[in-house]
Amino acid sequence: MNGRICLDGDRRQTILYGITAGISAKWLLKGQLRWMADRYNVLLVCNPDVAAYDTAHQESVPLIGIPMERKPSLAVDLLGLWRWIMVVRHYRPDITNVSTPKAALLGGLAAWVCRVPRRLYVVRGLRLEGFSGIRRRVLRGLEWLSMAVATDLVFVSPSLAAAARKEGLVGRRRAWLIGDGSSNGIDCHALAERVRQVDCAQVRRDWGLSKDAFVVGYIGRLAVDKGIDILASAMESGHISSSTMLLAVGPSEDERTYTHLHRLGSRVVVLPELDDVAPALAIIDVLCLPTRREGFPTVVLEAGAANVPVITTRATGAVDSVINGQTGWLVDVDDVDGLAKAIRLAQLNPTERTAMGAAAHTRVAGRFAPDRIWAGLVGIMSGSTGSDVTSV
Repeated sequence: MNGRICLDGDRRQTILYGITAGISAKWLLKGQLRWMADRYNVLLVCNPDVAAYDTAHQESVPLIGIPMERKPSLAVDLLGLWRWIMVVRHYRPDITNVSTPKAALLGGLAAWVCRVPRRLYVVRGLRLEGFSGIRRRVLRGLEWLSMAVATDLVFVSPSLAAAARKEGLVGRRRAWLIGDGSSNGIDCHALAERVRQVDCAQVRRDWGLSKDAFVVGYIGRLAVDKGIDILASAMESGHISSSTMLLAVGPSEDERTYTHLHRLGSRVVVLPELDDVAPALAIIDVLCLPTRREGFPTVVLEAGAANVPVITTRATGAVDSVINGQTGWLVDVDDVDGLAKAIRLAQLNPTERTAMGAAAHTRVAGRFAPDRIWAGLVGIMSGSTGSDVTSV
């Protein structure tokens, strides 16, 4: 496979993409694999789950299944590393592009062992943030190793790059930021069109939301590191009107998150993950992401595409996604009172809220097109970075 047509018309190079879970491939590599396949030979290595097979089919690329677990497991991880090395030796890629912690570690090590010429690690977040003690030291060590075996680091936000440098993880490796950041950009116009086609009154009826209620939206993993507990507490605050409702959409990783949300009783509607977020974005008045850590939250870009302003935190990654006072509001991490006041401010100022949503749409449409990210990756892989790629 290592000798097909190239970008210059002679020989195509082979890129081996590695990502841990199929659901991550589905959302973080959407469109990118197919776009790259027009320019390179593309292979996807992923945990062989249903979402991985669906993604490979939709993107029209071959899937190589290697079982990988998010949590550390010495036996599974050593077997996974051996399988990674066998795959890399067999296909002899010119470039590897790995992301998410386990695939970045195992795939990065395998590429280093096999001396792949260009080894990209797309850093989508730092798991060590939010931990302390021995667990933080272990996670920091694994992150350092993942970065050490790469030739190029691609950070998805400026604050993430700054946090990695502060931790002493980057060293002398080439580190890049494409445009304003984000994992994969977003097709703003396509999502906006789907939002416009939603029958908002019908969706609100179907989901049990009053047509007159002010609806705060949360879309993403229902997890403590996303600040679900803080959001529930803010909704209970005296600053928030009793008629304000919360729509929480996403899979739960911990039953404790339901405990927090169910404190709100009839004021909360909880839905599982949606294949298309357009209906949810169409019926909410403001998106709230009280996260404790991010790489760069794609859901903020999706909200902007739908003309919905966002309240989020000054956490790593999240702080880059909103221009405070222009496209939304920023509050401190774990600041229940500040979050409640921001929600109330959004509710009491519909004109300002509308203007912020319009500004967010303009920013997303102009700065976060997917092909901008993809073209930046091509520049990094070819060693001819353009104006959209900056060293960080």
